[in-house]
Amino acid sequence: MKQRLVAMILSGLFCSGSLFAQISSPVQSGTIESLPYRLRKQQWNEIVSERGLHSSAFRKADGTYVSYFSKELVNYYSPEGKLIPVNIELKQEKEGWSVSEQPLPAFVNTKGELSFRYNEKQIVFSSAVKINGQSLSSGSANVHGDTAIFHNVVNGVDKFILFRQGAVKYNYIFKNASAVPQGDLIIEEEYTADEPFVISAAEELSEQRAKGVAGHLQMINSAGKEILHLNTVFCYDAANNWTVGEYRFVQRGNRVQLQLIVNDQWMHDPARQFPITIDPLVVGPTTTYPNFYMPSCFAPNYNVDSILITVPAAITVNNLSVTSSYYADPFTTTVMGDGSMYFSTSCNQSTIFTVQPPTGNTPGTAYLEDFNMKSPLMCCYPQTCNQYTFYLRMHLSRSSNGSSCNTTYLYYTPSTLWPFSAYIEGNTVESYTSQVYLNPATLCANTCQTTATIYARYGVPPFTFSHPWSGTTSTAGVPVGCSPVNEIEHLTLDLPNCPNYCDPATSLAVPSPTVTDACGNSVSGWPSLSLTIKPVAQVTATPDSLAICNGADVNLALNACLPGATINWFGNGISGTGNITDSLLSNTDTILHTSNYSAFVTMNGCTSDTILIPVTVEPNLNINFTSDPDPVFITQNTTFHPQIQTPGTLLGYYWNLGDGTTESLSDPQHIYTTPGEYLICLGTATSNACVDTLCRLINVLPLTIVPPNVISPNGDGINDALVFPYLEFYNGNTLVIMNRWGQTLYEKNNYQNDWTGDGHPDGVYYFVLHAGDQDYSGYFHIMRNK
Repeated sequence: MKQRLVAMILSGLFCSGSLFAQISSPVQSGTIESLPYRLRKQQWNEIVSERGLHSSAFRKADGTYVSYFSKELVNYYSPEGKLIPVNIELKQEKEGWSVSEQPLPAFVNTKGELSFRYNEKQIVFSSAVKINGQSLSSGSANVHGDTAIFHNVVNGVDKFILFRQGAVKYNYIFKNASAVPQGDLIIEEEYTADEPFVISAAEELSEQRAKGVAGHLQMINSAGKEILHLNTVFCYDAANNWTVGEYRFVQRGNRVQLQLIVNDQWMHDPARQFPITIDPLVVGPTTTYPNFYMPSCFAPNYNVDSILITVPAAITVNNLSVTSSYYADPFTTTVMGDGSMYFSTSCNQSTIFTVQPPTGNTPGTAYLEDFNMKSPLMCCYPQTCNQYTFYLRMHLSRSSNGSSCNTTYLYYTPSTLWPFSAYIEGNTVESYTSQVYLNPATLCANTCQTTATIYARYGVPPFTFSHPWSGTTSTAGVPVGCSPVNEIEHLTLDLPNCPNYCDPATSLAVPSPTVTDACGNSVSGWPSLSLTIKPVAQVTATPDSLAICNGADVNLALNACLPGATINWFGNGISGTGNITDSLLSNTDTILHTSNYSAFVTMNGCTSDTILIPVTVEPNLNINFTSDPDPVFITQNTTFHPQIQTPGTLLGYYWNLGDGTTESLSDPQHIYTTPGEYLICLGTATSNACVDTLCRLINVLPLTIVPPNVISPNGDGINDALVFPYLEFYNGNTLVIMNRWGQTLYEKNNYQNDWTGDGHPDGVYYFVLHAGDQDYSGYFHIMRNK
């Protein structure tokens, strides 16, 4: 596939190769990137230590590495032996301007007259200029960069001068018909040198015609070295009609009178469109090729030349921009459309570049400027941590005029404004687009994780991704030629000191991630990261737990540590906001019952952790007591023993022993002096302030039982049974009743005072009673009629 060249025509008629055709550029106009390399590099920082004769290196403001390689000199040695950059921009001097920062310094005075300085010797050309006999005057000049324009050097004629490395292209621009005199156009110039030389027509690049030499002239010094070269006088008008002018010269010693002649018939043809420009190219003695020009070969063959490209270590190349050109010599009637060129490396080759009609039907310079050929020419070179080199080859062919490889018809000239050159752009590992962002970027203060999305490219993969807040390290990417190796990684970040309650701060600074490529280079220039924090309060309960008695109310104060928080609670089947209030909690069991209340805070759309507030309900106390002995007797020491059932913790005892005596011992001892009933009370309390009291009557008995001496079981309800007073308090007693002859009539354990003598006649009877520790015996009478 062939790539079309798009024409760019400078105004006017051009002689000596001033018709140009340019390949269309993929960059946008109006931006710094739309400028050619030679202008863009002024915006970059040069890496001085990497200068070479044919190469330079730079850093862009964004850190991109740029390395430039060219067939022409990029730097040259100063008289002090230092490599300094070639600079073809004009600098003001006392009597004109100079282009002195190159091996072949050039000068122009205020009339537009030119000279070179070669090996400390002066070569003056384009001096004493006359146009059809009229000498040049000092017109107003506009000087910018490598260009100078002198207006109205004669009436209606401007002189345009473009400086190149070791060469000068200058145009005489005839702006309208009144500036063109009758007859042939003759421009007279004088050439001088500080050393002997011979001027002659260049072999194979010129021929003798009726008025002079058509083609190239050259000046050769006594050592046989070319010190000046004049290209063909090639002329065309604004409509691209063109012709070849002729040189006529007379040499006297080291001085040459030179005439540039343009045919009267062509100049005054009614079809001429103004402006018309006459533009000889004068080239100095500094050359690149042994034969000055790079040949073209006859299709399908191509002549090949190359430049060695060095790729620094540890970068991804994102641009291989190539510039080159070829020249279709008008002397041979070769046109730009006859030529084609392409470029190759060991990886692949580019498309074939040509110039299409109508510009392709004219001679002149076809050029390609800063065309990115990274793909396909570098696709077999993956990223590496080591420096490597490759040859970039230029292939040049023509489709007409001769069958061999030569420089007669179509060729590359090193004096071109578009030398065979290339620059690479590359970057060590860096981030891109968003660089790094957090999702979510807004968190509640008790949300402890977010995700960092991290971007990395260039450098040499694989990339290692890590972050101080992530417990993991990941790797991604493999070296791939022609790829920027874009990688996106997601790391989970655990926020330190989280959850962070009660802090009113609304932002949290987040440290940058670390991304390192296979060469150990790290991404720098991370943006500042922060999380937007929505403060969250925490709730506290006063008290934080509660124990109450059966039937008591619950009252708990809840507080939030930040203003504006809403306190929520729930438990025991109810819920609410603010303080906890619940009533009459019941526990009729014998164990502790616990009800759990929960509370949390909502604020800023966030919810705090939930706290648990246990409320323990004690059942009522189960109180009893015993006495030892039982029954209680007067004058005897009695010990009271509490019998209390409770799951709580008892705090103490309160005894009221019924006779005005109180005690706080758990097992008090007491002696009663008077028989009778006494109301004994036992009170106690638990650690949860649950209080209860039990009161019970007890009988205090005399020490002895007074036996009866008569019973009258006649049914009148009075003294009907054998009753021993207080016997009911003597459990385990035994009673034996006998007649007067000692015969046992009745025997009973645990006698209940209920024997009435049924079946036994009135008379005297004998009893034996054992009660407690005492034995009682005696006689009693049964008297039914009493």
